[in-house]
Amino acid sequence: MVRLRTSLHEDKTKWRQKMEDFSFVNTFMVPRLGTVSIYGVCDGHGGYEASQFVSREMLNIMEVGMSLMTIEMFSDKGMMQKIMTNCFAYLENELENKYREHLDNFGTTCAMVIYSEKTNMWYAVNCGDSSVFGIIESNKDNKDNKDNNSNKDNNNEYRVLRITKLHKPDEQNEFKRITKAGGFVTSESETGVPRLQGNLAVSRSLGDYSLRKYGLTEKPEIYGPFSFAKANNSSVNHFARLNYNAVVPLEFIGFLICSDGITDFIEIKKMEQLLSKNFSKRYDFARILIENTDSQDNASVICSLCEFF
Repeated sequence: MVRLRTSLHEDKTKWRQKMEDFSFVNTFMVPRLGTVSIYGVCDGHGGYEASQFVSREMLNIMEVGMSLMTIEMFSDKGMMQKIMTNCFAYLENELENKYREHLDNFGTTCAMVIYSEKTNMWYAVNCGDSSVFGIIESNKDNKDNKDNNSNKDNNNEYRVLRITKLHKPDEQNEFKRITKAGGFVTSESETGVPRLQGNLAVSRSLGDYSLRKYGLTEKPEIYGPFSFAKANNSSVNHFARLNYNAVVPLEFIGFLICSDGITDFIEIKKMEQLLSKNFSKRYDFARILIENTDSQDNASVICSLCEFF
């Protein structure tokens, strides 16, 4: 059985007056599947209400949504996509019922990992512009990997590979959905970054009720299933092409979940350098990463690593 050790760290930073990020790490039992762990970062905007609500309610929603799950069902990506889509839709509905009078003005993104201990399988889930990354040893990287995260001259001992795609309004599929719904996207030259209706810098979120009719959706994208290495220096021979054409291994030694308060202010190569340099302190890496990122936003990190080292 793979054992994971997790660190979580959050920082308002001096640039922000209030903290709008909320993170969660929870475990629950599923009768026919066993122990399931969920890890997530909710990055709120316009206030903390939506991110606090989603982080607080996710455990209850997931317990209900996965209550009848079997090992075979968990192994089925299509089934997991359906379950997560339903969970996020339910959360959106509950959020609207609770905050309808104020929901035009705030919302939240959510990036998370779902891990089944019995199967040693995990999925990355994303709605918005927070991110999930997989961690591998550098000598296990695929030499044919054409992913933009791949640094062929990288001498770092450990690698950080992007798994989830950012949901930005100008991304081809997102833009198509928005314009089909009658919405528009302002350009970088107009609003600094592309924005839905000149307002929101993401194309998927929970909340932001006034933008729903313009193509904003709460539907998450799911990636996996992946697994964790069961021993140090175990060989990795299988790779997967994600739906945005990145190629990643199917087996990792850990993962990172970061709000855009991290990813907007530090490059992946720098993350790898920090992890390699501080691997003896790896179970405190969430704090180390935040303290070495010159963020001008709320910053949140969850880092989970296998304990066989």
